[in-house]
Amino acid sequence: MVKVYLAGRAFETTYRKQVKKEYGKKLELIDPMIENGVFVDTKNMKIQHNGATVESIVETDKHLIDKSDILVAYINQYTAGTMMEILYAYQQNKPVCLIVTPGKDFENDIWLSYHSTKIFFNVNECYDYILKQIK
Repeated sequence: MVKVYLAGRAFETTYRKQVKKEYGKKLELIDPMIENGVFVDTKNMKIQHNGATVESIVETDKHLIDKSDILVAYINQYTAGTMMEILYAYQQNKPVCLIVTPGKDFENDIWLSYHSTKIFFNVNECYDYILKQIK
């Protein structure tokens, strides 16, 4: 089964739930938030790391990207961590798919375009594309 690393801002919990519900039986989805034991409180906009250190979170993320087949980054809002994950995956020769919000200029960003394999404007287009590639 193809392993997909779910990159994106920590507060994109709705996106992660949607992907797991719709594609979780067809793809092995690697959620770094769960793997790092991170709890996201969207109501109060807080993140609890439950004892994880900065070093352990980053190293775990890199390890998870290494064992993934593809990285999908959901970019609705800028986050340095997601940008670093994209660059790291690119450097490891992993395919990088971006899901961006039209009109937020991410689709026209030179660095993102250079380091991505394909850019999509909605979640289903991206994951349906991935499923078609593995058949």
